[in-house]
Amino acid sequence: MGLLRLGVASCAWRAAEVADGGIDRVHYSHCRQELRIVVVERGGDWDPATSALPALAGRYGLRRDDGTYSYRRAYARYLEDDAAACAASHHPFGEEFEPKFRAPADRGGCYVAAAVEAAWAGAGAYALSLALPEPGRSYAVNVLGGFDGCAEPLEALDAARFAADEATWANRSAPAAPCAGYARGDAATGPVLASFEVPADALHAAPRRTRCRFESIRGAYAWRRPHNHSARFLGVDACAPLEDRGGAPFCAGDVKRASMAAVGDSNTGYVLWFGGLGACVPRDRFSRLGATTPGATLAEKLEASLAPTAGDSVAFLYVGAHFAGHSPAEIRAAVAAALAATAGSRACYIVSMALDVQHENIPRKWSPTQKFFRSSWRVAMQNDAVRAAVADAARPRVHFLDLFGPSLPLHFDAHRRSSDPVHFRSQAYRLFGDASLLAASELCGIGNDA
Repeated sequence: MGLLRLGVASCAWRAAEVADGGIDRVHYSHCRQELRIVVVERGGDWDPATSALPALAGRYGLRRDDGTYSYRRAYARYLEDDAAACAASHHPFGEEFEPKFRAPADRGGCYVAAAVEAAWAGAGAYALSLALPEPGRSYAVNVLGGFDGCAEPLEALDAARFAADEATWANRSAPAAPCAGYARGDAATGPVLASFEVPADALHAAPRRTRCRFESIRGAYAWRRPHNHSARFLGVDACAPLEDRGGAPFCAGDVKRASMAAVGDSNTGYVLWFGGLGACVPRDRFSRLGATTPGATLAEKLEASLAPTAGDSVAFLYVGAHFAGHSPAEIRAAVAAALAATAGSRACYIVSMALDVQHENIPRKWSPTQKFFRSSWRVAMQNDAVRAAVADAARPRVHFLDLFGPSLPLHFDAHRRSSDPVHFRSQAYRLFGDASLLAASELCGIGNDA
């Protein structure tokens, strides 16, 4: 599919005619650091002169007239990162510490921005929004398919349904899929429905954000390309240390002297080992959270894991990927209960959900319905649920850190694609570790005087 180059004035709307994927045209406008996109399907209608944009926060499934749901997403890459350059620079094996990550190089999309929220903007027209990381660069944007014909919204899938599906699969039967349509698409770029270019002169030159919002750092960072999977921040005030430290470690001074503990899954372990968090969190203060954790319910497991952290200065809680079967409502209730149980603790808590999962490549040995439970949309919903649980706690020493958002652009090309859709290349964990330690410093009031 060729890209259509469109020159536009900042904040103005223009339309791209698209002949593929059931799409009639795409409207887009870049304004105040956000690329607003409206996709008009065949027979749909939307006029930027007379139509308003819907709120997108926390909205994912597109409910159709027949009562089923569809899921869409958008990804962007720098336009100058052409396919040949991306493939040639993909995966620096010499920098990988973990042998299983030294897999043969695969093609990648070189995406630097991504979004999975979508909502209807009009009849047969849905809206998405991308936070593009840098002005002065041209972008190629892909609107991607996902799931169609879902009998119920993905947030309705719960732990009981997950357990039933796993039992059915263990008995060598295939559980019923919650969605009729599943778009896998190209391994490097995903199932592209429409592509268009956003030239640099179309970007609105608005001032950058002036503070670091750890609860959502979208648009405040840029993954470096070619693909070394390291990231840099874009100079927003409190986040500036992530970009401007000149290689100085985050675990230094008062931060290093503080007592810290971490609770989470194997990705959390990689944040410790590859991401630098382990310089501040000793190995014996890392508790794995999973099936073997004491407790019959997720809330009980979280409470048991957090109990030993009561005397620490900082405790990192990464709910992680082992509880993908829980609905967002179940996640919210469990995290809220666990945080309530820590009310008498002196620790400052930094709470995150999980990193993105490349659901298109769930290994075949697992139930085929896991791609729905572990999809990017589900992890995004669960991420929202943890954010809401932290807000519900309304405690000055309990904070949410969004690590899902920064992991989303790496969906197609930072995993060991053939067998590991959960873990990332070693370099990617540096951002997650640095952001965790900076959040501890900024939010928990720990200075960094060497």
